Order: sequence, then structure tokens, then C-alpha cells
Amino acid sequence: MRYLPIFLALLLMAGAASAQWYPSVVPVVQTLDAAESTDDDQIFNATGGKLNTTTKLIITSTGAYSGYFIAQPDVARNIIGTVNASTNLSVKITGTDINGAAITENLTWAAATGVKASTKAFDTVTRVDATLTAGESAKTLKLGTGDLLGLRQRFPALTVVLGTGVNGALEGTAPAMTYNSTVVSLNTINTSSAPGGYVTKVVLLSF
Repeated sequence: MRYLPIFLALLLMAGAASAQWYPSVVPVVQTLDAAESTDDDQIFNATGGKLNTTTKLIITSTGAYSGYFIAQPDVARNIIGTVNASTNLSVKITGTDINGAAITENLTWAAATGVKASTKAFDTVTRVDATLTAGESAKTLKLGTGDLLGLRQRFPALTVVLGTGVNGALEGTAPAMTYNSTVVSLNTINTSSAPGGYVTKVVLLSF
């Protein structure tokens, strides 16, 4: 019997410790603005062979190539780049996130062609720096919008998606999600169906 008080004390301590570590569950509903489906030249279309080893292409809203900009992303979402042939190319994208904070991301082609996609969601694109390595010439680049839609806040890794709806219809397949507790632009959702110009709703549990 003399060990019973010790056992009870240890049991109480263990209970207190588990209570401290037990996470609080916070339901969150995110309503994302109506988004178009992906568009590979939403930002600008093919650059007409302007990329070469002697000319670094810098596209800004006021510079020599400002006319290249067609439009901005319709909502905060990732950016995709497409080159016309196998190349060694580095593209730095500068813009803002869903909250208006400045962000950048690099897309890199290493003896490659096709599409590269950013992981961050850009609400605006304000500058594009494209640089070819030695021996490259006459390549074209276009920038558009991808499938990843930006969420409005940061989420920890322990986040569960309860459901998503596009155009008022509940999706039967869970979306692909990315979470980041420090960088809001790295919190994205990729719904199983294309946005199609409709509002997207997401219901999450954040621990």
C-alpha cells in the first residue's frame, strides 16, 4: 500500500503531460475567389527569340519589354514557365503573395525543355529575369498560371482537409495540399477538378 501514493502521483503527472501535448483542433473554412483553369501564357506568351547569351531578358511593368505582360494571375496561384526547346535557363520570378508581401522564386531548366512550375502562389508578377547559360541562343519563354491555388493563411503540417467544393459541388476526391507554417505563399491546394472559373471552398482542421 505504501507504493500507491507514488503510483497515483506518477499517474497524475502523466495525465498532465499528455494534456499539455494534446493538440487543440481548430476548424477553418477558406473561400477562394473564382479561378480560371490553368493557362500557360496568362502572364506573357512566347518571347520571340529574345533569349540569347548576350541579352538578359528583364521584363518589368515599365521596362523595355513591359509590353510582353499580357495579364496578371486571376487569383493567387503558382506560375508555370514553358520553353520551346531543350536549354539551360534560369528564370527568377518576382511578385507578391496573397497578402501583398514581396516574394521571389527561381525556375531552372538544366538541358531540359517543357514546363517548370513554381511552388509558391503569386498574386502578382512584377518582374521576370531570364538568363541563358553560355552556348544557348534564340530560345523562347512563356509564363502562365498553374493548378496550385493559394490559401489565405499559414497552416502547420498537422492539418487535415475535410472537404473541398468547386462551383458549389462537393468533390469526391481529396485535393493535393501543401502546408507551411511560416511562408503563406507555400500553402496551396490543387483540387481534383479544374477550377473552371468558379469559387473554391476548403474545409480544414488545423491542429
